[in-house]
Amino acid sequence: SEEPSGNAIDRYFYVPPRLRSDKEVILAILTKHPQVIESMSSDLRDDGEILKELLQKHPGSTLPCTFIQHFSDRIRSSKSLLLDVILPHPHGLPALAYCGHDLRNDKAFFLQAITSTNIQHPSTDHENQILKYASPRLRAD
Repeated sequence: SEEPSGNAIDRYFYVPPRLRSDKEVILAILTKHPQVIESMSSDLRDDGEILKELLQKHPGSTLPCTFIQHFSDRIRSSKSLLLDVILPHPHGLPALAYCGHDLRNDKAFFLQAITSTNIQHPSTDHENQILKYASPRLRAD
């Protein structure tokens, strides 16, 4: 049998097809090789628990801002997931660049993000750092 290469994506594809949508198997791979997130099944891309798990496994990493772009629009538009899980992460704020289109137009969401005490951002210009991810229409409001 062919040995998997050192590339994490190759390792993902080396997983037998019947296991590629297995949440536990994929989580085990993602924990050590987060770049395989690009190859997850569509079912797993719609699973917020995977994103939560990845954030817990990589607490000081800048990865959250790139992780979210690989998830479904439903996940990228989840107010509770963004406000309670992603934005409180030390490097979570840039994830707003990938949030769902409707959410980028949601005034209540951005007001909640601005007033949240859970969101960590090193800038003293906290409000503008959050608002830069709002839609142009909302920023003009």
